[in-house]
Amino acid sequence: MLSKEGYKLNPSLFNALIIVVIYAVFVVVIESLIGVPYTEFSKSTLNMFYGVLIPISLGSVFLTIFALWSGWWNDIWRDKYHIKDHGWMHIFLVLFIVAISMNFLVGHIGSLSSTYIVVTLVATIIVGYSEELLTRGLLICGARGSGYSEVKVFYIVMIVFGFIHGINYINGQSLGLTIQQMFIAGLLGGVFYTIYRKTGYLIVPMIMHALWDFSLFTQGFNFVGELTTTSTGNYNPFQIIGIVAIYSTFLLLILAVRNFNVEKSGSKISQWEYSPKNS
Repeated sequence: MLSKEGYKLNPSLFNALIIVVIYAVFVVVIESLIGVPYTEFSKSTLNMFYGVLIPISLGSVFLTIFALWSGWWNDIWRDKYHIKDHGWMHIFLVLFIVAISMNFLVGHIGSLSSTYIVVTLVATIIVGYSEELLTRGLLICGARGSGYSEVKVFYIVMIVFGFIHGINYINGQSLGLTIQQMFIAGLLGGVFYTIYRKTGYLIVPMIMHALWDFSLFTQGFNFVGELTTTSTGNYNPFQIIGIVAIYSTFLLLILAVRNFNVEKSGSKISQWEYSPKNS
């Protein structure tokens, strides 16, 4: 039986977090059964196929079925509270594209086999789809359904997205690197949220997320901000540009957050249309 607003399950933060936990546990179990450590994902085509493509594909099927069944599906693809004003906020998308481009220039994709490239591309497309559907899609829908202000939704998305990456510790990554990754992932989650709010379409952060992961896997999966030297002992200028671009988006979040509680016209979201808890 349908509940109010035509949902089979009312959007709420609690329900969304339950889905996050189920998804995380599901992926961990599948990865553990397959037995490919997180640190070995990019070492071969088979590792990428079994370590990433298979478990994330199964997870994405679960998320898609839930989104369709629950009635949340139509709410997540187009943001009715997208930010039309504050044109400067397009800089997040521009800087992110610059960072991705620099990753490709730093990497060695030309030396990789075509099979590895295809499998990695498909795998990262599915990662972008599933993780954005989960966090910038279902999680935002649930948090809004519980009446949280957009500023609080922003922080919820950052925190949850960061913690999701903690599962990599269970799958073989060191604790130190996992903590670092959780912190960086949380900030990236804030950037993806901002890109979603500014463009108004979930498909945009999905594409950016997929390309970001693809660029990392094809350059040896170096961590964001990990400067390495060339054979001559110098820093790669493309790497420096990419690091500056991505960390600039993190700093700009401080300016962007004040613009989140707005609707299409740029005015405050009306209480009739959206009743957030106090921010």
